[in-house]
Amino acid sequence: MNCYNTIESLYPTLTKTEKIIADYILKEKSKVMYLSLSELANAICVGDASIVRFCRKIGYDGFQNLKLSIAQHGDVDETSGETYVEKIQMNFQRVVSSTKDMLSIQELNKAIHVIKEANRIVAFGVGSSAEAAKELEIRFLRIGVLIKTVSDPHFQNMTASILNKDDVVIAFSLSGRTKDIVDSVSFAKQAGAKIISITNFPLSPLAAISDYVLLTAKKESYIEAAL
Repeated sequence: MNCYNTIESLYPTLTKTEKIIADYILKEKSKVMYLSLSELANAICVGDASIVRFCRKIGYDGFQNLKLSIAQHGDVDETSGETYVEKIQMNFQRVVSSTKDMLSIQELNKAIHVIKEANRIVAFGVGSSAEAAKELEIRFLRIGVLIKTVSDPHFQNMTASILNKDDVVIAFSLSGRTKDIVDSVSFAKQAGAKIISITNFPLSPLAAISDYVLLTAKKESYIEAAL
């Protein structure tokens, strides 16, 4: 388990104090592994108990276990590299590696089985997530699997209303909180369709209404935004 990926995935659900702890850990990665519990508490002006609760919330027995994870995964500088090309390459490598750490193979296999048994498969996404959904459609068609991408929210709602228990919706949303996606997926769920979500956040509204959740570790960077 990569503690950095876990913290980023659970970040929206953290309390104000927990976010202070998370921010410090993400910013001062190389320092945290050398601090005691009390030293960290003093550095960010929170109580020892708050740090222990934070560690347990993100899946660790205590601060020592968290420090061990930090030591194992090291302090990766995503912006290192001499050129933009190298930085983009490193970012993609980080995303693939981090997604591998986050993804549950058991959940993936269940999703694959549901897709194989489906009568109809539709992919929902808006904005940049629609591009990811379209890419999925192309990949599926290349292996002979028919899938339809719907990116317009109104058409998503209409499509969702005619689905049934033999159909599958694959929903893309990085945040898992995009209202248009959550609404259309809710309609599909009410119609009886099975829902597979692809998102960064396991505790998001989209994940909550999904039958299967495939976690990613995609994070936008200023390099990608400029391209």
